[in-house]
Amino acid sequence: MRKGLAASTLRTYDFAWRTFAFFCVSVGISLKPVLIPTVCAFMCYCATVRHLKPQYIRGLLAGVQFNIRCFDPSFPSLLANQSVKLILRGLLKTFPPVLDRRRPITLSTLRLMLSKLREGLFSPYIDALLDAAFLLAFYAFLRPGEFTTASLSFNPNHDVCLNDLSFHASHFSLSIKHSKCGGACSIHKAKSDRLRVTENCSLGIKKVTEEDAGVYTCRQFSRSGKQQSPESEVLLNVVTMTEHQVNDEVTLKLLCVDI
Repeated sequence: MRKGLAASTLRTYDFAWRTFAFFCVSVGISLKPVLIPTVCAFMCYCATVRHLKPQYIRGLLAGVQFNIRCFDPSFPSLLANQSVKLILRGLLKTFPPVLDRRRPITLSTLRLMLSKLREGLFSPYIDALLDAAFLLAFYAFLRPGEFTTASLSFNPNHDVCLNDLSFHASHFSLSIKHSKCGGACSIHKAKSDRLRVTENCSLGIKKVTEEDAGVYTCRQFSRSGKQQSPESEVLLNVVTMTEHQVNDEVTLKLLCVDI
């Protein structure tokens, strides 16, 4: 059962079990067998003595339940117990709801972040690196820890390498050595039929729309991450034409869309 969990989840559940064991020892209650009255007393201790929030206490119970089932798989669900549910419900009423001020990364938020980076916030390399990281995390539904390193040292057996990225005629793929599920995985992204980069690094856009208008920046980097030449910018204006006919008279209107 323990091997079926991710390492981070296992650490959280083990901490919950140690917290529960400490409570039992501190009040002189036997740790095993785990009884519902003991669990209820543990919940009250967490709320009144340690001032933990109901959501956190619920997480501790999940860890306690997992560890119990490691030696007794038939143990009933703690969170389904009526007494436990009533205590949790009462704690939720005691603690006022806290507004979560974190904003989800929506497409409009992503575009705003990328536009600020492309205006130049840090060095060209850092801006390009963060640009790629934001796009990868957003479109591949990845956590930053799945494609970044936790230390200054680089481990090719754990961290993302250049040869983990491969390009194909219709798509590109990225191999991740570890994921939120605990194992390795591959991400496949279909290439857009509208965009194409030629061998001489020219960008081709088919079926241009008004949303394509703007400034396009070309930057060239070496494998070490050092910019090799000054960046160049190209302003793309999109001209749309509409036709309006009144009797035999036809009027053409041209609209230039830029940034």
